[in-house]
Amino acid sequence: MSEFFVIAGSYERLLYGLKYEEGNTDLTPSFIMPSHTNMVSCVSAGSRYLASGSTDETIRIYDLKTKKELGSLFQHDNSIRSLAFYENTHLLSASDDGKICLFRTNDWECLKSFKDHSGPVLSLSIHPSGRLALSIGKDKKMCIWNLMNASLAKSIKLQQVFEKVHWNQSGSLYILVSENFFRVFSIEPNTCVFEYKPHTKVYACRFVGERHIVFGGEDSELYLLDIDNEGSMKKLESFPDSRRVKDIDVIYTTSGTYISAVYSSGTVGVWSCPKDSQNFTPSAVYQSKCRLTCVTTSHVFGESK
Repeated sequence: MSEFFVIAGSYERLLYGLKYEEGNTDLTPSFIMPSHTNMVSCVSAGSRYLASGSTDETIRIYDLKTKKELGSLFQHDNSIRSLAFYENTHLLSASDDGKICLFRTNDWECLKSFKDHSGPVLSLSIHPSGRLALSIGKDKKMCIWNLMNASLAKSIKLQQVFEKVHWNQSGSLYILVSENFFRVFSIEPNTCVFEYKPHTKVYACRFVGERHIVFGGEDSELYLLDIDNEGSMKKLESFPDSRRVKDIDVIYTTSGTYISAVYSSGTVGVWSCPKDSQNFTPSAVYQSKCRLTCVTTSHVFGESK
């Protein structure tokens, strides 16, 4: 039976820790706690640990096993834009101060502070191997970071500002996302293999597996796109009172694939797709009554993926 946590942040400074259990159509609150002095701008989970970032310039760290706060990180001097764990060992953070920080989780020491962007760093994503990471900024630049020796491997000038960057499940492709369109690139060679211009503003976008993309935004719907089948697209069945998709995350379990999404209206929704199926269906929901901003998912600590 699949179980995992869905953690959402809000404008109201609250963190919602919700447990998904297969067969239960309601997400069960495991914790609801105030986390920052300003809005929660990003969250990331690494099985054991949860990190939340805020416009108050701090990163808060929590233990998902004990449901307790471990402390705060103060390396940044501006709003936190993006967080990413690599397993339970390392955390990367990006901020409007232009810095990217690499933390070790066994003592939360900042091992390295990178600064190659000339303005706010909007998004970062760690390769599934843990060997490299991508970052994009308002300076219209994408940086490729070598995490093995903590150095800049390459800097690529972009044609415009992109808001999000994500890898696919194997790390063979990555996606650059703006409000008006997104582009998919292969890593070897680094070439654009797919481009799509949705009919609505895009606020959230993720790979599902290798060659599918889920996205949502202004029109409140979630769409699943097949980049191999001429960009064929299907709309996922929606939950009631769900307005404006703010963020999406995808998690893989032994029984299937799950999409979690949060909405500005306060809805947290989960869609499931069993391994023997290709269709995502609504599985569980929670109404927070807050303006949600971000979401992450995590396997229950101590259980196998």
